[in-house]
Amino acid sequence: MENRRLMQEQEEAYKESAERDRQKILEVKKARQEKLDAEKKQKKKQNEMEQRRQVIAEMREQLKLQGEHQPIGNDLINVQVRFPSGKKFVKKFSLDDNLEKLFTAILCHDTCPDFFTVATGFPRSEIHCAPEWYHSLLCAQLVADGLVPSPFRPASSFRALGLVKAVGVFVNNHCPYSGPH
Repeated sequence: MENRRLMQEQEEAYKESAERDRQKILEVKKARQEKLDAEKKQKKKQNEMEQRRQVIAEMREQLKLQGEHQPIGNDLINVQVRFPSGKKFVKKFSLDDNLEKLFTAILCHDTCPDFFTVATGFPRSEIHCAPEWYHSLLCAQLVADGLVPSPFRPASSFRALGLVKAVGVFVNNHCPYSGPH
């Protein structure tokens, strides 16, 4: 009788030990799979960002080939553009120029980050100067980074926005872990 009880206890202990071992193996497999899934997700996110960067780089080159915009007329505005790096440049535009010309001048500058928005200094407000192709790429990047993008608004003119004198604008980098292209 004593032997039978002892054998039963040993068998129970063995089953419990085997179950613990099985649970540990399952936990290790689950952790390994979660790590692989996270790495796969991160790699996909990185690849998508690189594809967006490539489109921006191609468009940047096309815009550079089109040449620099020269304002015409007497109603001109002087715009000082400041980048996150602290570098800046000044450019003249016609008051009736579409704000996409400001976007193009910024995008073609050597220190421009790939993912950015533009804002006035005081009072601080966003200037919607990006074309729709760029806005969709920026929105995709912001969503990938867990941020909420603003809706697309077609660019208007400097005059329509109320910018009629010299103005300073700031380029805001929306991809802090990356520098200029």
